[in-house]
Amino acid sequence: MAAVLPVRVTGLVLIALVVLSSYALVNSHVLQRFDLLIYDYLVNWQQNKTTSDIVVVAIDDESLQRLGRWPWSRERHARLLDRLTAAQPRVVGFDVLFAEPEQPDTRGDSLFAEAIRRNGRTVLAVAPSNPSPGEPIAEVLPTPVLAASAAGLGHVDIEIDIDGLSRSFFEYAGLGDAHWPTLALAMLNVAQQTPQIE
Repeated sequence: MAAVLPVRVTGLVLIALVVLSSYALVNSHVLQRFDLLIYDYLVNWQQNKTTSDIVVVAIDDESLQRLGRWPWSRERHARLLDRLTAAQPRVVGFDVLFAEPEQPDTRGDSLFAEAIRRNGRTVLAVAPSNPSPGEPIAEVLPTPVLAASAAGLGHVDIEIDIDGLSRSFFEYAGLGDAHWPTLALAMLNVAQQTPQIE
């Protein structure tokens, strides 16, 4: 009986060391970083299909340098959308939030809403907002006139990994219940394509 006790104690100590080591590895993000490296490597081996008939409008640094400081007039967005409409894309998604009416003149909002109606296949973005610490999270929606003209709305709530890259997202999101599809899924719905989830 005395010889069995040290074996049990040694086994318990070994189990405790394994549990503590696993906990330390998980909390130090070493395994998560390794997992992300493997994921990135495997994604690069996949055949990614691109298409030219789906357009996503986003604001980048080069555009800001060429066109001036944000916000741009809604009239500029209307002209852009009319040019895209002439090219006949299957869907246009604006990864830009249009949460407030254009000030001081709302004529640009009307022009943009008309361009969205003419296009008939425009998806606008919605996003979560945390105005200040302690305040409840809210949804940032397009202005009513723009939302009513859009063919769909999609969320742009993207998770950011520990290395600053985004590799995952919520297929649906929203306050109370997940009712907004992601912007990409909303665009696929408007383009009447079924997404292929691998």
